Amino acid sequence: MVWNNTTRVYHGTLDIHAVNVANRPNPNLGRSAADFGKGFYVTSSLHQARQWANQKVRTWPSSRGPVNAAVLEFEMDWDWPNASVFDVLSFVIDDTPFHEFVILNRLGGTKHKRSGAHAFDMVVGPVAAFPQTLTYANCDQICFAASGGNVTAALQQLTHLRTNIASPLF
Repeated sequence: MVWNNTTRVYHGTLDIHAVNVANRPNPNLGRSAADFGKGFYVTSSLHQARQWANQKVRTWPSSRGPVNAAVLEFEMDWDWPNASVFDVLSFVIDDTPFHEFVILNRLGGTKHKRSGAHAFDMVVGPVAAFPQTLTYANCDQICFAASGGNVTAALQQLTHLRTNIASPLF
């Protein structure tokens, strides 16, 4: 395969949310106390996205009706013509700064504790096994941060390709 500046990324969700997520990912609907804060998360690992979707099925209240796991596949373009418009923070390894950043966000920090007016638009890195200072092998995450000043521009790097729905788990 030839490098072409695009990556397949996946988002695990529920079937009842899949169409809305595919049409318009909304970082404001993410949960607040996540590794990189509130946002819309994707991963390059299909297995990991399936696990996220399965977890959502397992925690769905049965009183709200049956649901199925769904994984959305996107193509993410790394060739950002407007890269100066949005801020990206990348963690390559799970070192002390990474774990301190995760703790800040998991404990309810907002705006990534930046001195400026807004959080990073995107955060890229490993997946923490919080509250331990460990990470999951072969797992990654990309967060389009809800409090990012230009997260809308960052989300334009995603193109929805397809949605796979399991019944009920992958």
